[in-house]
Amino acid sequence: MLGTSEDNPCLDAISTVQHSDRGVSWDKSHNSPVPQTATQPATQPLQTPWIDELRRLNTDTDQRGNSWTLPVNPGQEARIPIWTSRDGWMRQVRYAVTKTAAGRAAAARHRIGVESMVAIAGAHASSADSKTGRRVTATVQNLAARAGVSESVVKRGRRVLKALHLGFELVRGRTLTAREFQAAEVHHGGRQHRAASVWALSSPPDLVAATPAPPKPKKRGSSQGRTHRAAKLVRHTTTPGSNDNPQAPDRDPLSLSGFSPKGISCREVITKRACARENQPSSPNQTNPRAINLQRAASTLVAAAPVIAPSGHIGAVCDVIDRSGIDTTRWTGRDIAQALTADTVSRGELWPNTVRSPIGYLNWRLSRIDWSGPSPSERRAAEAAHSAQRRAERDAERERARRAAASPEHRKAFMEQIRASLAPQRQAA
Repeated sequence: MLGTSEDNPCLDAISTVQHSDRGVSWDKSHNSPVPQTATQPATQPLQTPWIDELRRLNTDTDQRGNSWTLPVNPGQEARIPIWTSRDGWMRQVRYAVTKTAAGRAAAARHRIGVESMVAIAGAHASSADSKTGRRVTATVQNLAARAGVSESVVKRGRRVLKALHLGFELVRGRTLTAREFQAAEVHHGGRQHRAASVWALSSPPDLVAATPAPPKPKKRGSSQGRTHRAAKLVRHTTTPGSNDNPQAPDRDPLSLSGFSPKGISCREVITKRACARENQPSSPNQTNPRAINLQRAASTLVAAAPVIAPSGHIGAVCDVIDRSGIDTTRWTGRDIAQALTADTVSRGELWPNTVRSPIGYLNWRLSRIDWSGPSPSERRAAEAAHSAQRRAERDAERERARRAAASPEHRKAFMEQIRASLAPQRQAA
């Protein structure tokens, strides 16, 4: 019986504890299971091999929040590209279901409207990790409540996300095992019998390239705003027949031209510096955007080697690749990852699990490799072309041999000619 020493021999060591349904009671002030006995203080945590094993399980599976989530195989997430951002992923979902043939067909096949699909996507995005788009562990009931739709609509929306490779179900929700049930109570102190599915939201590279960038908000000119405020202030502070400036009796008290011998206008004085700023680009990326090949290479490289994923924008990876002199028209992100792996193996090293500075580590690794040679993609293309040429030569040789061979009609005619020439000799004999 669960919660007794007959079911778990490890509980014999805590037979004096007043058990709850899981064998221990929970003290949330110390965030650990504690015994409730008269002889032992309630603040001293209970230390048993059983509890330690469950804590290690929670640590190894990276449990967070107020619920216990099903563990995910690390190899599954390594094959899924992370999303660009929460807003970027939402734009990609709307673009896919409204502008692409595959998205419209998937939405029609699963009978879901565009607005419902966007609402479901927003509910998923609000539950995902902001940097990677993973760890979506919300239940279908909670997602339906957030999106304002029924649970069946949420399930149909998930099928659309799967079809468009915008979402992946890593682990299907199920009932917890006895050991997982115990680990859940050690984690959050409550009872949990089931765990929801674990999803990862992804941004496919082709959809990222096709989705248009968001429109930039129009900035109101600083000179126009200051001129408008100055003119408004003039209207509110002047009255007919009043003039508080004895040095310029014919000028408005707020006019700057009265103090200038050249009669410079108010707009010219106010906007001179603002106009100079407007003629200069605010950032180098506005005039020199990053090449699409460079962006794709950085995205693929981070997906293939998550250890170098930056804590901020992925543009930092683009800058490191650009400074390393890598021609991204020849070297794809997968080619760069293969070159880094080959360099690691040749040096007898291993890929680290985590690094303190991913960008610095990537810069150091790329600087040790010669990128002037052919890339793996180019070598594969050359081998494919050579194989195609050999196949074409073999096909041509077989065709020449086939044409050189005599046809059945030709052989029949030739045999008749031989018989005709031998017939007189046979008659004479």
